[in-house]
Amino acid sequence: MTDAFAHSTTTKDGYLIDHSNPDAHQYADNTDYYASRYKLAGKAVAYSMQSLKDDIMLDGEEFLKTFKNHYTEKTTFKMVRLKKYLNANGYSGAVLSEANIDNYKKRS
Repeated sequence: MTDAFAHSTTTKDGYLIDHSNPDAHQYADNTDYYASRYKLAGKAVAYSMQSLKDDIMLDGEEFLKTFKNHYTEKTTFKMVRLKKYLNANGYSGAVLSEANIDNYKKRS
């Protein structure tokens, strides 16, 4: 789950956050680089742990809760194909359109 926030996110303007920028010190795994990714990943894990504790199978609801409760206009990243994956499991919401990106760019 946390890898999704590290490796399936983009900047708001659509650039993939990956390991291609040598000046950014492994920025996909750098918790300070677009730090809201790390914060939301922690929230998603907390929701997941509660679901597991309650013996509830994980199916994406934890991602939806995370984005509904913690994704704001100040959040600095988008998640690749988030809406597609959650819609496939029966989840929807306006926040998914805000946080989703289907087509991203790679820095050269």
